[in-house]
Order: sequence, then structure tokens, then C-alpha cells
Amino acid sequence: MKRHHHEHDDTRPVDALQLRIGRRVITDRLLYGVSRQAGAAYLRSGLRQAGIARRMGTSTSAVSRLLNAAGPRPSLTTLERFAAAVGHRLEVRLVPILAGYELEIQRFIERQFTARPSTPPPACSPVSRTPPR
Repeated sequence: MKRHHHEHDDTRPVDALQLRIGRRVITDRLLYGVSRQAGAAYLRSGLRQAGIARRMGTSTSAVSRLLNAAGPRPSLTTLERFAAAVGHRLEVRLVPILAGYELEIQRFIERQFTARPSTPPPACSPVSRTPPR
């Protein structure tokens, strides 16, 4: 049976396709996070985008793209220049990735501890230390 190019190729490992999609999602989340941090640093700096652009030696539109996570992915050099322009330094860290269900469990636990104000655990009744007869 002849296959058309648009049909799913069953010989291609699904994991490879998922991995490629997963990388894109991770990259998008990373860029979104960097953009949010850059936006917060920009607001705290009290500078205008034109002032940051001058300090970086780039255009105002390039600064705008960085702050809005639009356009091409910024290089580490660009991020370093932006950070310095707003009085920060760039820090890159590698952290372990947890497998699917472990990650969901960790997120659930984090939500439980960050969503509510801390309250002391309920008091327990004292336990008798006398051995039974």
C-alpha cells in the first residue's frame, strides 16, 4: 500500500517526535520565564527602553522584543548586556528534571505549601509511655 507524505509514519519512533515537541515547549517556557524576569528588572530599574537600548548598544525595538519574548531567541551575550544595563547580572543554572508523575507530585506539594499561610500542625494527645500489663 502506497503512503502519502502527510500520513503518520508508523516506523518513526513516537518518543523522538515527543522529544522534539517537548524541547520546543521547554524552550518556550524558558523564554517566557526569562522575559518575565527581564520585565520585572526593567520596571525596577526605572529606565526607559531607549535608555536600556543605549546602554546595550542596540535598538529600542530589540529591547522591546526581548521584554515581550517576541522575535528570535536572545543569545546569552544579549541577556548579559540587558542584565548589566538594568543593574543586574545574568545567572544560568542547570537543575534536574523530574520524570512526569514525580514532577506533578512536586508541583502539588509546592502548591500546598505556598498557597496557604503556614499553620501549626494540630496538637496530638499525649501518648502513655506505660507498657500494657
